[in-house]
Amino acid sequence: MSTETRSSKKARTNMGATTSSPSTTTTSTPSSEETPKRRLPSTLTRSSSSSSSSSSSSSSKTKSTSKKKEASPSPVPSPVPLPLTSSIPTPETLQASSSLATYEDTIETYLLARAEGSHDRLMDAFPPQFNAANKRLLYDHLQQSIRERLASSGEHDPDTTVVISRWLAMDTITSIQQHTKSEFIMREDSYNYEPAEDPTISQWWVNFADFELFGFYGGPLFAQDEMQAMEHPVLGSVRRIMLHFKDNKDEGFERCIPHTRSKRRGGHATPILIAGAQRRLCVSTDANEKEGRPQGLYGNRFASADDEVVLQATKIIAPPTVTNMIAIEAPKGGRAEYTEEEIADVLTTAYTGFMAARIEADLATLRPLPDHPSPSPSPSSSEGTSTTSSASSSSSSDVSQPRRKLVIHTGNWGTGAYGGNKVLMAVLQMVAAYCAGVDQLVHHTFDSPSSRAWMDARELFDILIANNSDDGKVSIEGLLGELF
Repeated sequence: MSTETRSSKKARTNMGATTSSPSTTTTSTPSSEETPKRRLPSTLTRSSSSSSSSSSSSSSKTKSTSKKKEASPSPVPSPVPLPLTSSIPTPETLQASSSLATYEDTIETYLLARAEGSHDRLMDAFPPQFNAANKRLLYDHLQQSIRERLASSGEHDPDTTVVISRWLAMDTITSIQQHTKSEFIMREDSYNYEPAEDPTISQWWVNFADFELFGFYGGPLFAQDEMQAMEHPVLGSVRRIMLHFKDNKDEGFERCIPHTRSKRRGGHATPILIAGAQRRLCVSTDANEKEGRPQGLYGNRFASADDEVVLQATKIIAPPTVTNMIAIEAPKGGRAEYTEEEIADVLTTAYTGFMAARIEADLATLRPLPDHPSPSPSPSSSEGTSTTSSASSSSSSDVSQPRRKLVIHTGNWGTGAYGGNKVLMAVLQMVAAYCAGVDQLVHHTFDSPSSRAWMDARELFDILIANNSDDGKVSIEGLLGELF
């Protein structure tokens, strides 16, 4: 495709902006007038206020409206060569494998950019820049630990391959056959990124992104996005090289930029996936009076904590584990009513991110397993309340050869500062996973109210599937029509 833009079908009536709606989710002719608001049941309206959270898997990060946007680092002159190379799969590569050939049209239409290269070379060429004092403290502490281990053992930590891909919002399918199973799991805990025992499982973690990918990683805030970048320092390098691509327009990387939507307000989704990010730190943000953090370290409390408290709350992970991430931004703002377009946008955003993970998981079969691990905990190994259920679905990839099991970890996406409804956002993620052929969707709820919302969403999902199934097919159009 030569452009990222797509014409808007309807005006968003309660946000004052326009966005793209997937053409296959509705059958009515677009009107030139404003989209009339359709009131959802009271349980599916937006929260009237943002919920406070202290979990890395809880609601989207809370940023003060008076906080200025963090200044972008100065562009780095192009290293020779750049640490990443363009890696969009060729038709020949895809057609050589029956498990990948079905993605050819999707990749040609929706893959905006893809780059990969050495984790260590990326870190060396574009080192992360932590401006806040406590973040510099932790990064210096990590670097000192790496030097000491190298001096004592003489061994480097193994390098990994980092893959960055950016995708255009995909059209959701109108119906789906019921063949395989999508398993839905609820855990009343937060992200822990522990590796899976089976290396053939491809696991991904949803990043509750801002329009500017990791845009605040170096500043004082310590919410979900910033925590991920602190614990996975290469994410700062990812932002820096994507800013470099944006500023320098390097050939082949013109659309590899750190924006999760086509424009800040009202733009369509452009999810960004990062595979192979090494996790080198684990920072405890829970309240622990004995360790000097009676109110925890989440959000703005991290910046004001004493050095000793921050260091005591931090564990260095050696050797590092590896995490794969799906960065998607939920619709921002709005009032207590949803429009059809907003619901379609949530589904399209989640579906695109999940489907891109499905494709990346299968593309990873082209490289040896040790070079591209995708770790995460198995459901039975984590603490906290756990609920498991499954739903019939089919993978839109129709892969005929064995593929990697795809597990996606998510949470209360878009329900904090962005004001989304927890039941609706959870059920739409279930629908997206169902359509994208996700084998297992793990929802980390963090607290009991969110767990109850997930259970309501799970019940609603079953009702929607039952009401819109006919002769082995589920109508996604009809399902969305009930929510509208």
